[in-house]
Amino acid sequence: MPVQTKPYIIPCASAFRDAVLALAEQKSAQPGDLIKAVILTVGSERIAAEVDPGEPTPGDREEVTLQSGAQEGRVLRRKPRLQLRLSGDHDVVFLRKALGMALSLAGRSLVMDLRAGAVPAPEKRIAALEEQVAELRQVLDLVAFPPLASGVSNQGEALYVLGFAPGERPELTDIRRRFKQLAQALHPDRPWGDKLRMGQLLDARKLLESFH
Repeated sequence: MPVQTKPYIIPCASAFRDAVLALAEQKSAQPGDLIKAVILTVGSERIAAEVDPGEPTPGDREEVTLQSGAQEGRVLRRKPRLQLRLSGDHDVVFLRKALGMALSLAGRSLVMDLRAGAVPAPEKRIAALEEQVAELRQVLDLVAFPPLASGVSNQGEALYVLGFAPGERPELTDIRRRFKQLAQALHPDRPWGDKLRMGQLLDARKLLESFH
């Protein structure tokens, strides 16, 4: 089964948010992936000991235009934030510290203590992370559906791609829930994602939704 994740909203300064998003784009990753990499690299205790980059100042706000509902078009001013999904339960301050460490490591302003008994070298941690990603790819190749050679063209193929039994008639909520679960594992933005399978997931969901 795909790893279950939960949403997090992390208030932070605009410059901090922009720097994190730029680093994530540079690494072809998501902010949540940066956090996981830092946890693996330095450990939770080291992150907890860091100084919190802090929330935005009172004058640091972003404008958001409501896209739906009774107040559609209204412009709100709110604290800048990062929104991400991550497995496990984490304190928002801890996540902000982890992202701050990711920026410091990327900018080489953070020097790791590699003396005996200290945190292992980042290179070794990164190699271990890459090995885990490779293992995840292998597991996904084993448990995920083999892509259809001619794509998704009928209801039976759509059921197959989304993991439903032949002849099953899933409710709309079940279709969307299953799609969301599989997309979390197969989205191309993930280090172990699969563009072909993700495309067929989208086609399968659209086809099954058309029957409702």
